[in-house]
Amino acid sequence: MKIWGFAFICGALFGCQSMSPLQMGITFDVARTTLGEPTQSHTTANGPRLIYSFAPGGASVRVLDFDKQGRMVRDYEAMHIAVFSRIKVGLQKWEVERELGPAFWYSRYRISSNTSGVYRFNEGSAKRCFYVEYDSADRVVATAAAYAASARDLLPGEREC
Repeated sequence: MKIWGFAFICGALFGCQSMSPLQMGITFDVARTTLGEPTQSHTTANGPRLIYSFAPGGASVRVLDFDKQGRMVRDYEAMHIAVFSRIKVGLQKWEVERELGPAFWYSRYRISSNTSGVYRFNEGSAKRCFYVEYDSADRVVATAAAYAASARDLLPGEREC
């Protein structure tokens, strides 16, 4: 029992440490050394972007932006309704992932062959999901947010969203 408690505390501390703010202006290499291998990396018009997916099921996604000289200029949480508002109909899947990282899961509709990407996030104590629907050309055709179904008992194989 004591070992499990210790492991939980260490895990909680590590998780908190990984989310601690980084000093603006640090180099790309220092950020990667501090946080490790990113979930995804992208290039923006202003410079490199590193995306780190944390927490169970990616409910926290940290985005680090760097200028062309490799200095960090922005560090923010992507799993937030204000960031989701940037996702517009017509964007390509790679553009969505450049903003939010990869979805928690993707599912394909049998009738239309569209795909839905599901992002989990917390809004206060409420668990929510943000959905991005893509057509067969991986272009956004719709978005929606909903409360997770975890308030009720889930059926076998059913997910929260």
